[in-house]
Amino acid sequence: LQLASHALGPEFENEWTRAAHVPSLGYRTEGRLLVSLDHEGAAGLRERFDFNISWGVEADWISGDEARRIEPHLPPTVTNAVFTTAGHQVDNRLVLEALRTAFLRAGGVLRDQTAVRRIVVDRDIVTGVDVGQQIIPAETVVLAAGAWSGQIAGLVPTLQTLVHPVKGQMLAVGMS
Repeated sequence: LQLASHALGPEFENEWTRAAHVPSLGYRTEGRLLVSLDHEGAAGLRERFDFNISWGVEADWISGDEARRIEPHLPPTVTNAVFTTAGHQVDNRLVLEALRTAFLRAGGVLRDQTAVRRIVVDRDIVTGVDVGQQIIPAETVVLAAGAWSGQIAGLVPTLQTLVHPVKGQMLAVGMS
């Protein structure tokens, strides 16, 4: 999935900027730097590095000093790092706005702040969603509730436990 996503990056940027009439999704190709702060973290990083190499992802195992040459703001505690040119990224805020704009321009109906109570299923076929006051029929339902997906009724029990919350943060930093 990672390799397929990487290959589709430029096409994704072009398609969605055209559909939403926006100049950019903030698509960047300068790569990704993954770091370990101690020897225990280096072991996990090495495992991830080896896995990626086995799938043909181009990556370099580098020292903490080499990592600080790439990113001078890293702390001296960085012991090792992996640099990969496969680390393309977009600005998720711009992507969200582009998707929203393109969807509305295509005639979609967006229901902000509307909780889905359950996915409606008839004879093992999804037929819509229940939003409390109304059942909205649909030929296709995309479940995009992230970590809360398992809380939506109507899923088969095996799917309810596949997605679960994992603590994480997102931070946008500007260096001067």
